[in-house]
Amino acid sequence: MDGGKSQPLAHEFGHGHKEFDLWLTDNGTITEGDVKYKVLVVMSDGSILEKDVVRAEEGKEVSKARMPSGTAQVSDKIRATYRGKGPMNYLKKAEVSSLLASADANPDAHVLLKLINTKGTIKSITVKAKDGKSGTWDTIPGNGVWNIVVTRAASGGILSNTDGSFNMEVEGDTELHLWLADNGNLGVAPEKFEIFIAFEDGRLLKNTIRK
Repeated sequence: MDGGKSQPLAHEFGHGHKEFDLWLTDNGTITEGDVKYKVLVVMSDGSILEKDVVRAEEGKEVSKARMPSGTAQVSDKIRATYRGKGPMNYLKKAEVSSLLASADANPDAHVLLKLINTKGTIKSITVKAKDGKSGTWDTIPGNGVWNIVVTRAASGGILSNTDGSFNMEVEGDTELHLWLADNGNLGVAPEKFEIFIAFEDGRLLKNTIRK
């Protein structure tokens, strides 16, 4: 569709569901009007799945991305070190729907993440206070949690997707740089926060952030 504003379509198929967010330009008939739409998914075996698109009620979402819910295993293969503020500044103190949004005037908090002899596909990264109330950041879009931007080096080179999500296949030793808008608690006592790495195969590893 041409013209108008991009709108998200959350959709899920099948058993033990997979959830995807689809973005397309709205010409006015998606959020308004009475045009009906279907989502069609063509599988590798040639089968076709289809489902009607349902409009969310005003103020409600069709689906909500969730933080990893499994039991996290403490692992020394996950090592995160707080490196202070800056030099990069990508984010403001809120969840943004696009990393193209303007940042605030404060340099982001910088966390160096090292994965030691680790193989798998990273599904999401979360930083969370141990007390459960002093702050949470993640790479899961659309759940109201402040963002994490992932870069390859301290000088930039964003690996995150525009919507803030992040996935990456890793093997062996991997070094990543995480950037977060500091809420006033992380920089004061980073050792009171943990980092969680969720993998596509269901593993959820965590460790305390070091100062």
